[in-house]
Amino acid sequence: MTAGLGIDAMTFALNNCEVTAYEIDKTRALTLEHNAKMLGLDRLSVANEDSIATLSRTDQLYDWIYIDPARRDNSDVRCFRLQDSLPDVTVNEQMLLSHARRILIKGSPLLDITQTLRDLKHVETIHIVSFRGECKEVLIELGHDVSAPAIHVIDIEQSNDVFPTGVPSSAYELSCQAGDLGDSGMIYAGSGDLIPGNYLCETGAGVRKLNCGSLLASRFPDIKSFTKNSGLYISPVAPAGFPGKVSRIVSLPDSKGLKRMKGERLRVVSRAYPVGAADIRRKYAFREGDGRSLICTSTVDGRNIFILTEDV
Repeated sequence: MTAGLGIDAMTFALNNCEVTAYEIDKTRALTLEHNAKMLGLDRLSVANEDSIATLSRTDQLYDWIYIDPARRDNSDVRCFRLQDSLPDVTVNEQMLLSHARRILIKGSPLLDITQTLRDLKHVETIHIVSFRGECKEVLIELGHDVSAPAIHVIDIEQSNDVFPTGVPSSAYELSCQAGDLGDSGMIYAGSGDLIPGNYLCETGAGVRKLNCGSLLASRFPDIKSFTKNSGLYISPVAPAGFPGKVSRIVSLPDSKGLKRMKGERLRVVSRAYPVGAADIRRKYAFREGDGRSLICTSTVDGRNIFILTEDV
């Protein structure tokens, strides 16, 4: 549905799927049809139709319906909520499931996971996909046998030579159930934990979309959180398998210390801090660099702090 120029549709066809690609815009539909023929994709057929209207008046059953909603409203303003996209899956969920065994929705990377679980009644799995630390897609599977929705987060490290088949390598993965979300039982770090030699753990972009402090606390019992929703944790040991970046604390510089570091190469991160990373970088003339990071954050009691770390 909403096939557009058909990158996804052609990828499915390249993986030996029989694909019907619906695209309501005539120019895009003709372009997709032409490109499919040029690539010899006999398994792909194009329908220049309104997919919702067509499905509503047929009894066609598909193995999968794949939906990449158009994320612009009637005023051509970019949006990300499912209700504001076309087609609106939330009001057509039941009708769509009457025409497919499974449904896969390609959502915006800005999609709120908790709200999505409220909006859709037949979620089986939510896949949060990041590439090199940046959240790229939220993929939602709908099905007929729903008990406890599963959530799977993956950060892809590299993807060379895997298109259209193959398995890319990942920096980390995290799987849980929707019922695991929440931050009950999370222990917060105090000043005695913020010492050189301890480890700073930064959850990856995909994991930060989840309010899963209690899950991380149960899987990594040594970690303590800085403050709610910061995605930053402290640990006396390097937690194996942590879903994100782990570095060692070097020091906790003050403003005078940062001035003495002027011009150094650093990765700058701002989390739960009143000033953004770009402004901090400009203020102290830090240059882009790897190996060392300056983490700007706040503690649970509201203190703003700087933490200098080194990669391990």
